[in-house]
Amino acid sequence: AFFLIATPTVLLCVSTLWTATKRVVRERKWALVPMLLHLAAVTAICLTVANVQIITRMVLSNSPLFVWHVAALLQRGGVSMKKALLVYWLGYFCVGTAAFSLFLPWT
Repeated sequence: AFFLIATPTVLLCVSTLWTATKRVVRERKWALVPMLLHLAAVTAICLTVANVQIITRMVLSNSPLFVWHVAALLQRGGVSMKKALLVYWLGYFCVGTAAFSLFLPWT
């Protein structure tokens, strides 16, 4: 069940890594390389060693590259992409708030 909750964040991490890698190669944006490597390391650690539940917390609190990518998707994405992202994040926020206030395990 926890992998299902983390799946959108993992997919967005992969999308962020792919997009940033393309920008580094094409546009020679070398300033993105440390953030790119950091996001890759955090994603790999959460998927292999750490509990996957914390991937959302770790990525959102540590990676500006991820937040910039999601913001770009919200600006340039289609209507269905915007709705999917907003439904996921708002749903995650509401369910997480309710679960936390009921002392249930939630990240």
